[in-house]
Amino acid sequence: MRAAMEAVELVDILDRDEEYLGQDDNNTESSAFEDGEPEVEGRLFEREEETRRLPSSVKSFFKRAGRYRLLTLEEELELGRRVKQGDPVARRILIESNLRLVVSIALRYASPRLPLEDALQEGCIGLIQAVEKYDYTKGFRFSTYATWWIWQAITRALGEKGRTIRLPLDVLGLVRKMEYAADALTQTLGRPPTPSELADALGMPESRVCVLLRATADPISLETPVGEDDVTIADMVASHEPLASETVVRRLIKREEVEAMLQRLSPREREVLELRYGLNGGRPLTLKEVASRFRVSRERIRQIENQAIDRLRSSASRFKRDE
Repeated sequence: MRAAMEAVELVDILDRDEEYLGQDDNNTESSAFEDGEPEVEGRLFEREEETRRLPSSVKSFFKRAGRYRLLTLEEELELGRRVKQGDPVARRILIESNLRLVVSIALRYASPRLPLEDALQEGCIGLIQAVEKYDYTKGFRFSTYATWWIWQAITRALGEKGRTIRLPLDVLGLVRKMEYAADALTQTLGRPPTPSELADALGMPESRVCVLLRATADPISLETPVGEDDVTIADMVASHEPLASETVVRRLIKREEVEAMLQRLSPREREVLELRYGLNGGRPLTLKEVASRFRVSRERIRQIENQAIDRLRSSASRFKRDE
């Protein structure tokens, strides 16, 4: 909440550019971090020339972001050390020197669902959180670490302001858990984690992590052109009745869960359940049909089936507790 309030204030106050931090403009240390590289500001204003209707606050933000040179690794580590000691000047310098990161990422993700001004504000929230959580003792660059936090804040806001694919609440819980794990790993590694690293941290199969990542990815429009002759993705999709997106996600998740739990059964128990419920893609078989395959009585197959189901219930209970 503190970061959000500060970000709102930061974007708003940049609309009064020269007033911002005016009382500190005589601070020689702060001034030393202003770059005077005109090409930096010019690059930021390339988009402004194309979009002259941008709000004045956004234009001021671009202008302010272009004033500061990139920090060296040594400067980032020193500022990080001072931030941990409660130095407000170091904190401000670390924020302002990385505003161009906010601009760069916000320009990529701004859309009708998330206007550029909102994307900048959300990016500032991420940047401020990165400053608060940065551990300089790890020795990695703050800019690399901050990029993840800025991206996460903007994309999360984009999802919350109108997710095209609405996820079930239980899947959203898994996504949140995955995001928290990603935050912790980013802090440790100094970079975004791979799906394999996330899977190890969460104690789940990598394939399941990939399902969650796909479920939260931005969708591609069916009107996207493919090749020439105005062919779109929609033209290449078979005309079947589509499943609801929530159903698709649930099925992907459930398939992973069922597969993981079946691995805990004996080969015979697993085969009996696969045959009885058609889990291997075939039609479900009757007790008599399964019994004839195993050359045992129907009662014996019923016992094996019940025993396997009891073990699955036990596994499912442990799985839910782990959630």
